[in-house]
Amino acid sequence: MARLDARRRLRSPLDMWYRARMTVTWSCGVRSLPATLAGDPPIPTLAVLWTCEGFVVGASVFEGAHVTDAQLEESFAEAVARPAPGAPSARPSRIAVDSSPLARRLRKLLPDLQIDVQATPDTDDALQSLAEAMSGPDLHPMDEFMEMDESLRDAVMPAALGLFEQAPWNVLPADIPVAVSIPGCGVEEGRLSVMGHNGEVYGLMFFVSQEDFDLFAACGSGMVSPSRVVLPKCFSLNFEPIAPELVGRAPELGAFPLPLLSVFERDTRRRPSRSEVRLFLAATLGLSKLLDEIAKKGALRSELSGCYEVEVLGEALEVRLTAAPDGAAPHD
Repeated sequence: MARLDARRRLRSPLDMWYRARMTVTWSCGVRSLPATLAGDPPIPTLAVLWTCEGFVVGASVFEGAHVTDAQLEESFAEAVARPAPGAPSARPSRIAVDSSPLARRLRKLLPDLQIDVQATPDTDDALQSLAEAMSGPDLHPMDEFMEMDESLRDAVMPAALGLFEQAPWNVLPADIPVAVSIPGCGVEEGRLSVMGHNGEVYGLMFFVSQEDFDLFAACGSGMVSPSRVVLPKCFSLNFEPIAPELVGRAPELGAFPLPLLSVFERDTRRRPSRSEVRLFLAATLGLSKLLDEIAKKGALRSELSGCYEVEVLGEALEVRLTAAPDGAAPHD
């Protein structure tokens, strides 16, 4: 009888194939970053990244030279609860790491998951890209613009400059964000906030949720001290004036200012990845179409929603937006 029970527990090749196909594997990596925070001496920073199928699912930046168990747990919980837009959202059943010490720590912290030691090229590449983006002295805005991948620059310029011509800061209220959903990028309740009402800084800020926008707004208004919370990740498009002596370096801009895309995360600024540019371009192009509708009506007098198809880097994406006038809040 014992032998029969043992045989029953054996998996058939078909069963093993099926289970392997159903296994969700993430990779995890930890790396010190070249960026430091102000202090005496300067405070080092490090990143914890989680990837799946070539996508960055979660990225956390922490102060200090060594990651703690509490930080590993926090980073994993955040990646599971709020995976990056466009990344696979299923909780992993297996995690791959490239070091035995990290594997031992994760086995204690996540006993229900299978932790294996193996090469993690996707995570290594993502960590290297993050480190490179944060290394070295800050570039002049013109140098940063010219160093952008040509295909991304060619896509960003017409979208950004078209938006600048529409001047959304003259159309949309300052304190009420536009609700944005981009299913193809994994965004269901994003928020676009317009900058430029004070006549000094022009551009957009994008948050992947209403909660992130509310926290950022609370810190900006002084209701919450930024030193007591972790500022949410946000994407930024701002327009920088070009010095006359630099106009010749980007003649395609003409009289327009320089469009710069940035990602802000834990008080650190970096350049966006290709997938982040894709997300922000979709939101920007969708907003441009909504502004066209508002222009036809003369002004935004009541809540207005629109669903548009935009082409981003050769791919068609659906964007749904809702804008509300002063005194109202947009509904998803």
